[in-house]
Amino acid sequence: MADQQESIHFVTGRLAESAVREIVSQLSHKHRFAYSIDVLPITVAALMTPKWLMRHIDVPGNTTRVVLPGYLAPHLDELRPQFSCRVDCGPKDVRDLPTVFGSKRHRSEDYGQYKIEIIAEINYAPRLLRRTLVAEAQRLIEHGANRIDLGCEPGMRWSDVADSVGPIGQFEQSQRGFKLGS
Repeated sequence: MADQQESIHFVTGRLAESAVREIVSQLSHKHRFAYSIDVLPITVAALMTPKWLMRHIDVPGNTTRVVLPGYLAPHLDELRPQFSCRVDCGPKDVRDLPTVFGSKRHRSEDYGQYKIEIIAEINYAPRLLRRTLVAEAQRLIEHGANRIDLGCEPGMRWSDVADSVGPIGQFEQSQRGFKLGS
């Protein structure tokens, strides 16, 4: 029986279904176990009660372990006698499911692939005195802006835009990662 592959039955609600499927698929390849997923007719698994769970769960006969939603952990002693295999509770957050298997928290394939810039706009920039405009741009940069958009007035030409952008550009060079947009 030691050679038999573990067959784990995961229980979840509809809201977490896709995340559970993705994470469990990856875990099963890494840790070499068979699995089944029981998506019960409830949106949020955290709202399951032990009594409700037992009315809806359908554990396949070859199951060697059941992993219930983490919010059922306080009821685990009450639930275990009702199963013929090992029963555990997973974490409350499905992204932590890999930690049950000794792995790191789950991050989707595209995690970290997005670069976010903070864009600050100075409206009606042509109306401001140059020193006021430069001071406002500096303040925004110091407070985290990565890009400053100088808002102009529709239908109006801003003839001294270069004179205003120059001092901001000089300040920009002293600030890492800042870009001036107009």
